[in-house]
Amino acid sequence: MTTQLQVVANAQPQPQQPQQPQQPQQQHQQSDPNSKISPQQPQQLLLLPKEHYSPIPNFHVPTTTTTESNAQHGQHLETINQGTQQMHGLHSTKAEIYKCLPQAWLGVPPSIRKVIGWIYLVIFCSSFGFINILPAMLLCVPYTWLYFPKTSSTILTFFIITWLLPRREWVAFRKLGQLWYEIFDFHCNLSDADREAVMETASSKQYIVCSHPHSIIPLHAVLWSAYCDQYLPPIYGFGCSAEMAKYTPVLGNILNWLASGSATYKALRAGLVHGYCPPAHNNGRQVHHLFILAGGVAEIFTCSMNKHVIVYRKRRGLIRLALETGACLVPSYTFGATELFHHDSFATATGLLGSKVSKFWRKMRVGVTFFHGQFGLPIIPYTPRVTLILGEPVVVEKYHGDPSTIPNELIEQVHQQYLQRFTEMFYKYRTVCGYPNAELEIQ
Repeated sequence: MTTQLQVVANAQPQPQQPQQPQQPQQQHQQSDPNSKISPQQPQQLLLLPKEHYSPIPNFHVPTTTTTESNAQHGQHLETINQGTQQMHGLHSTKAEIYKCLPQAWLGVPPSIRKVIGWIYLVIFCSSFGFINILPAMLLCVPYTWLYFPKTSSTILTFFIITWLLPRREWVAFRKLGQLWYEIFDFHCNLSDADREAVMETASSKQYIVCSHPHSIIPLHAVLWSAYCDQYLPPIYGFGCSAEMAKYTPVLGNILNWLASGSATYKALRAGLVHGYCPPAHNNGRQVHHLFILAGGVAEIFTCSMNKHVIVYRKRRGLIRLALETGACLVPSYTFGATELFHHDSFATATGLLGSKVSKFWRKMRVGVTFFHGQFGLPIIPYTPRVTLILGEPVVVEKYHGDPSTIPNELIEQVHQQYLQRFTEMFYKYRTVCGYPNAELEIQ
């Protein structure tokens, strides 16, 4: 995610130079004690079929940027020339991932860390269950109040207390997510050099981190929150969620503590343009960057083991938002996120009920579905290795005209470039993440 790298999809290759005798390369050493994992044959990761995307020359740091005025649309198209200086980490042809350590909890015995982490996991997953049962519970209030008045009063009181708690972020709460690192053997592909370069430009650039897949329960969003707070604190901005989730007991409180706002276009624009997100604003902080599960509720129903599906072929909202604000689009994929929970066969997008149910809940913007984890329970996830991958940013120049007049050609150009970046990232890292035969499907 190094921000100094800005490469367009159709960059012209540089003239070939006479070949020089190859010198042995020194391994890039990390100051972080975290270990790194490399594939045995990293050079094969970028050898993709041509139909996946048009090839891009070796990644370089740009040296100049020029703009051309388009009289027909009044737009500015960015042309980025290639530089000559090679970069490490994300921008080398060698894929590497780095193990993340829970620095805030290293003084606590490992067994206690896992116990606390699992308690947090079960509470978080259970809170998602309220989305499924809350409508039924509200419908059953008259019956339960008649026959179980004390139990109903206790539950209702608990719900009211959660709804009355202030909508304010809780900075220390982010560190609780570090307890999941060891449970999921959490890794990320950012090196020390990548992180330093990102933080150096955090105040001058804006990022929209577009994360895929959504997963049935997006545990990786909490992992991102903990990772960003620990390794990339200047990048910690705000997230977003469905309106129903924000008013769900316990879950809504957790989302507020992690600085998650509304997922409407108006709210996202207010965050990027004016720095306004209610939970962060109530804590006296202005936000600058956005983390979003870009596939939305639709990717809940496409989530399936041994499949890597993202829903983004017809989506243009974030592309338009990037053009309106000038924010960089950062493609992100989390390997292992589709294996945290398993869909019941009849509830998938192609199952007996899934096709009709998914369409209904997608219109309601709520991901109600049927799934299970360990022991057949929907509150205890499986524990695959989870690896967060951040790709090269798609640098978008701000459109200075009326946002309603942004030409479709420009939107399609950025959209195509984003999908190309995403595809490159996926196939580059699939082997080192443990999925050498994985194929990306874009719906």
